Amino acid sequence: MPLPRFPRLEELLGAAPDQLQEQHLQNLVGRAAEDADLDFKREHYGNGDDSKRSLAQDVAALANSRGGLILIGIDEINGVASAITPVALSDAEELRLRQIVATLVAPVAPFDMKRVPVGGAVDQGVLVLAVPPSAQRPHAVRVGDNLRYYSRDGSRNRALAETEVADAYRNRFIVAEAQVTRVDRIHREALDQLELKDAVWLTLALVPNVPGAMSIRHRTLAEARHWVEQFLCRSQGDGPFHDSAIGIGASVRRVTLKSGFEPGPASFAYAELHDDGSGFATREVWHAWNDETRSAGRRDIADEHLVLTMSGLLALLAVHASKNAGAYGDAVLMSTLVGSGSGQLDTPLGLGHYRRFGTDWELWSGTRPVYRPTISRGTFNIEALVTNPTERMLAVREMLTEQFQAFGLAEVPQIGRSGHLRLRYWGQEALRGWNGRVGVPESQATMDNDTE
Repeated sequence: MPLPRFPRLEELLGAAPDQLQEQHLQNLVGRAAEDADLDFKREHYGNGDDSKRSLAQDVAALANSRGGLILIGIDEINGVASAITPVALSDAEELRLRQIVATLVAPVAPFDMKRVPVGGAVDQGVLVLAVPPSAQRPHAVRVGDNLRYYSRDGSRNRALAETEVADAYRNRFIVAEAQVTRVDRIHREALDQLELKDAVWLTLALVPNVPGAMSIRHRTLAEARHWVEQFLCRSQGDGPFHDSAIGIGASVRRVTLKSGFEPGPASFAYAELHDDGSGFATREVWHAWNDETRSAGRRDIADEHLVLTMSGLLALLAVHASKNAGAYGDAVLMSTLVGSGSGQLDTPLGLGHYRRFGTDWELWSGTRPVYRPTISRGTFNIEALVTNPTERMLAVREMLTEQFQAFGLAEVPQIGRSGHLRLRYWGQEALRGWNGRVGVPESQATMDNDTE
């Protein structure tokens, strides 16, 4: 999982935080000074109350400001790095630091860590704490029964005045509202690039709480092609471009991915990967030319197809946000089904499956046709979507629940409440091979008896 990106510090260090090595840290000695985004610590934070509060203050102050790095194992004189003083590197120490922050900072400020071994020893070196600017600021530090708020002021922490705390809370809600507005705009703009006639698309848009940065250059297009082909089409299951040629293009502050190379509106699959880690992805889940259901006056969609498609869309956008752009923390998502030239539904949709007789199509009993698109929204952790397949399936379940409920089903049959796959609701053709790559726990439970 990439650490958050800090352009000024990357220029100073000569590398991104997750690529730091001993020589990069040696370059700091005698020339780099502590600043609003950089803090040096000669040794580990201690176990006393004052030391624990010091860690909480440092993390909260960076999260409440522009973020930055805490380098544990670098001494300073008058704020300038003077020497590398290696500290012990261990899982136990990292767990201790996380527990201190989780206990003393409210809400918990996100941060990550990287070990940089020094002198050839794997268990001695510099521990890098990377704290991104937080969309949930202000973060408070618990001091007894009280809450205190800090921000960075140059190279030191400063307590916030009451008016500054009030402003920070006000800004938190403004940022949240702006995220919802942005995800709607990204979704709306991307629909203009689709061939909506005679097709139904499952769409997904994502905006990270803490944006990243991806440069858009000619070389980026080749990198995007390689990335999609290598990491999504083959390793993430039913990605939106897993079975089609990919046309790569550039637009304003984004890379576009399109099935095929024909000019004009996109058919079958389309994505826009924005330079800040935001994105839009979609895939057709029904098209007139491959309608095997032949249901007059209705467009029938397979339930498994919705689940697999949503999983692929989530994987595409989450991996882009994390690995391409270095976005961090949570992300706001929205999804819907669209069709016809207006993006609405000009023909009712039905929900069915092939499972009962192997190849014969059957509508879900008790379901009803959908005449209006349902918009689903959710907030999920980007790292969990990328690294934990079960967490991603929980996100798929949440994002599709309202879609399934619109058809008359109470929940998504294929996914249990703990993120496991309910085999009773999967056709072997749909599941074969896919979960071997994804690796989600499976269960024989049904919707009636699932207690997991």
